[in-house]
Amino acid sequence: MPRQLFDGKQKYLTLGLSDTKINLKIAEAKAQEIQTDIVLERFDYTLDKYRPTHLKTVTMNYSQQALNIGALWDKYMEFKKPIASPSTIGNQYAGFTRVIALLPSQNLKDSILIRDWIVANKPPNAAKRLIVQLNACCKWGVKSGLIPENPFVDMASEIKLPKNQRGEDNEISPFNREERDLIIEAFAKHPHYCYYTAYVQFCFFTGCRPSEVIGLQWKHIDFDNSVVKWRCTNKR
Repeated sequence: MPRQLFDGKQKYLTLGLSDTKINLKIAEAKAQEIQTDIVLERFDYTLDKYRPTHLKTVTMNYSQQALNIGALWDKYMEFKKPIASPSTIGNQYAGFTRVIALLPSQNLKDSILIRDWIVANKPPNAAKRLIVQLNACCKWGVKSGLIPENPFVDMASEIKLPKNQRGEDNEISPFNREERDLIIEAFAKHPHYCYYTAYVQFCFFTGCRPSEVIGLQWKHIDFDNSVVKWRCTNKR
């Protein structure tokens, strides 16, 4: 733990090493390095240059402090594009993008103002979904080193939905043609479940519910007119 005088003041540096002969030599070498830097007028006033790596102050270059919500969201969308389906990007996230552009502030420090505006201008379910997405975006931003903290954490849990909106499904995001064909192909090539291929194709191409398809028999199909007939069994 070398001690040096600089400008008449004592500087103290802890190396975090145990008291051994080898570590004593390391401390002496560090003291000599400091003395050399003083003589050459390149002394580090913070002492961070002389600390062992595991004791150095961790700093992050938060150029993101100038990042606003819209810019961060755009970066988040670029990250999501390769891993989300095109329909999700086009249908769900596009809607969030439009609303984010209309927020009363783009400053992350105004998260309370933003939350209150969303709650005041959107139905409860839509407001909750948007804040969930803002939280996910900022959580990703923190992990990516783009922002120092997530100002929307736990905000969505504070929004209580009316009883008639609880448990609602998210917006429908149907498979696109490419995804549909990949699913059918996966069934066709599967060694154990290939016999479901025709069933899956029929569901996709007719839009029928599984409960409607499962009871069909050959007698219900009019091949001449390409018509499938369902028998209604509901009794009033």
